[in-house]
Amino acid sequence: MIKSLCFVSVVLAAAVRADHYDFGVAPQAPIALSTSEVVTVIPSGWASFDGSVVVVRDQAGAALVTTTVFPSAVFPSFIALQPDNATLLLGESSNGGLWEFVLPAGPATLLATAAFNYDATFDGAGHAIVSAATCGFGCGNSLLRVDLATGATTVLGSVAGPSGPVAVSAAGDLYYGTQSPFFPAPAGAFSVQRWSAAQVAAGALSDASAVAVITGLDGVADVSLDARSGDLIVVESLFGGLSRVRLHRADGALKSVLASSTDYLGGVGLRTSAGTTGALQPFAPAGSTYTYAASDFVTGVMRVQGIVPVQPQLSVSGPGASGAGIATLSVAGGIPFATAVLISAPASAWSSTNTITALPWFQLHSGLQLSAMRRSGIVQLDASGNGSLGISNQGPGLPGRVWQALVRTNLDRPVGATTQVAW
Repeated sequence: MIKSLCFVSVVLAAAVRADHYDFGVAPQAPIALSTSEVVTVIPSGWASFDGSVVVVRDQAGAALVTTTVFPSAVFPSFIALQPDNATLLLGESSNGGLWEFVLPAGPATLLATAAFNYDATFDGAGHAIVSAATCGFGCGNSLLRVDLATGATTVLGSVAGPSGPVAVSAAGDLYYGTQSPFFPAPAGAFSVQRWSAAQVAAGALSDASAVAVITGLDGVADVSLDARSGDLIVVESLFGGLSRVRLHRADGALKSVLASSTDYLGGVGLRTSAGTTGALQPFAPAGSTYTYAASDFVTGVMRVQGIVPVQPQLSVSGPGASGAGIATLSVAGGIPFATAVLISAPASAWSSTNTITALPWFQLHSGLQLSAMRRSGIVQLDASGNGSLGISNQGPGLPGRVWQALVRTNLDRPVGATTQVAW
């Protein structure tokens, strides 16, 4: 599903500041919205809710349709797009209302109530799972299942601490970002925990019955999942410190810190271009965008920042590219001072349509048949992540192979792949 961007009463900034990005990803131009809005990705662009009006926006953030929902403003908790891609779920914590809003202009109807609701996700079976401090302050947080057809609400369980974000995997497992009751929170006091689909179906969820997937975090502002890979996206937000957008495997292993900022970072969203099948990850083909929100608590404008993958390029040049002599195979856009492993296969074992193979640390997009791949050399990369390797072509014919390179970290862990080139 496309996860909402969730905030709690923060003042957010407009200009791009000193955010830093992992190798293999790049920022897009940010979108500036008002401090009072929560926002989510929708097929046509964005939808935002400020506690009074819902605004449907294009992908550049410009308002297309503005609809007054509440004449007297309430405090917005979250906005989320339901799996039908046509209905929003609005949460407000002034009265505890959970409202459905039909795109693009309403109507809005009250579905259910959950006092101090904070976040919501969808299980793919016609329910929302809502995180809400229904008993008030200082007494833990409830996890609720809400039937999207009837509004009937079932208590799935409760956990300690203030309300945290929720996400559901394609298999129905429930992920929850724990929160510390202390401010400032002790270092490493936050975690992401998981209950299996069977546990969620049975109910009676608790901290004791959960499996800790990621520990030692300094904040969890949002948890989301990329259904195409099962990867977890965790927004680790720290007041007055360094906040991060972290990419983890489903088992909790850290794959990449996609972005970091001295701003306080909010929720993450995922936008996927039509026809895109692979997950968003560093060094991957284009097609998907993660978005996160940032606050510097000064300027009063929300900055929604996009991150896109950047795939390294492989090229061949020199006299050996077309006849006898040395052919230079060059990699551009890898990890500085790391390596790239050249792989190749006969042209007869290559397809112009990539197959996606799930490897332990990344999805390999390649037209090369796995059974025909051969390791064909190692390219040493410089400070810019670029490098080349000369290979002799005896001529007069060409090798008749298709080449690609696996991008490796300084620990020699493959994390992506280049484009492909015939030679």
